[in-house]
Amino acid sequence: MLTIVGKGIPPKYWKKQNEQIKIFRKLPEIKTAYYESDLLLAPLFSGGGTRYKILEAMACGTPVITTPMGVQGLNAKDYQEILIAKTKEEMLSHIDRMFNDKNLKENLTKNARTLIEKEYNWQKIASALEAAYFDIVNKYQKS
Repeated sequence: MLTIVGKGIPPKYWKKQNEQIKIFRKLPEIKTAYYESDLLLAPLFSGGGTRYKILEAMACGTPVITTPMGVQGLNAKDYQEILIAKTKEEMLSHIDRMFNDKNLKENLTKNARTLIEKEYNWQKIASALEAAYFDIVNKYQKS
């Protein structure tokens, strides 16, 4: 089954839903969808902000295929923790590769989880945030 989740899905795609294609604006528990998925396809071509969906999928052991924009700001490397596609053809090739190369899928999943545990764990994020808060407080106390 193909599950599509997103806020800005054009109306023409909603009409294509059937038993094999389900579309949602959001899910009450996205983590379940990651655990049940064979891969996360995140074709991001614009926008900014954080890449939570990619980090969440990686943490859940779901391999990720995205664009250079989708991996921007993350320390994930192509063919190490993630697959990066610059064109539609490359994305289709990566999807095919993911379903046909079990070793690649396992390595990406394992490496992505290691990256998440090493660089994106709560303790590390909280420590960095705490340091930023102290810097701000110290800066304003000196003023």
